[in-house]
Amino acid sequence: MIVCGLLQYRQDTHPLKCARAAQKQLETVIFENSENEAQEDAIAQMKLINPDFRTFLAFESGLIRLPVVQGTDNHWYLDHLFDGTEGVIGTLFFDVQCEMDDPVRIIYGHSVFSEPTMMFTPLHQLCSQSFFEQNRIFTLDDGETAETYEIISVFINDEALPDALDTRIRCFADDDARRAFLHDAQMRSLVHSLMHEETEGRIIILQTCMDAQAEQRLCAVALEKKG
Repeated sequence: MIVCGLLQYRQDTHPLKCARAAQKQLETVIFENSENEAQEDAIAQMKLINPDFRTFLAFESGLIRLPVVQGTDNHWYLDHLFDGTEGVIGTLFFDVQCEMDDPVRIIYGHSVFSEPTMMFTPLHQLCSQSFFEQNRIFTLDDGETAETYEIISVFINDEALPDALDTRIRCFADDDARRAFLHDAQMRSLVHSLMHEETEGRIIILQTCMDAQAEQRLCAVALEKKG
C-alpha cells in the first residue's frame, strides 16, 4: 500500500498553527540564505538536527526548499516534523524500501490544501503548462553530491485502477523496460514536455495526494540531468 497524506484543514486549527510555526522556524534558522556556502552550512545543520536526513530538495525557482528524510517505516513522518516533534504536516520522506543508489526513488509528502506553500502542496500547480515550464528543475543535495532533475511528467495516478503506473518500482529489467516506463509516464502527463527515453540518469518520483480522493495520487516524474 502506497503511503501518502492528505490534509484538508478548512479552519485555523491549533495543530496546523503549531506545524506552520515549526516550518517557519526551520526556514528562518536554516534556509534564510540561498548562497552556496550557506546551503552547505544548512545541510550540516540538518544532519545534526535529524540523523534520518537524506537530502535537501530545492526547486530552482524556489517553489519547494525542504529536507527529505527516511525513517524505518512509511508512517512516522506522516505526522512528525523534521525535528522529531509531532506535527500534522509531517515531513518529506523517501519510501522506506528506497536505497540511495536505486535507479528509481520515490519521495512522499502531504498536501495541505489550506496552506498552498506547505510541504508538497505546490506540486498541484504543476498541472498548469505555464507554471510547469517555470518550475520543472530541482536539485537533491546531501552535502556531498548534488543531483539535478527535470520533471518530465505530471499526472494523476489512480491506484484503484488496474492500469495504474507502478510508482514503487526501484529498478528495470533492461533498457527497454526503462524506456517503456518513461514513455508511459509521459503519455499520462497533464502537461506537455519533450519525450525522454534515455537509458541513463536516475529517476525521482514526487508524490502527494489529490483533494478528497483516497486512491488518487499526484505524481511528478523527474529525470536526472547529466552534464
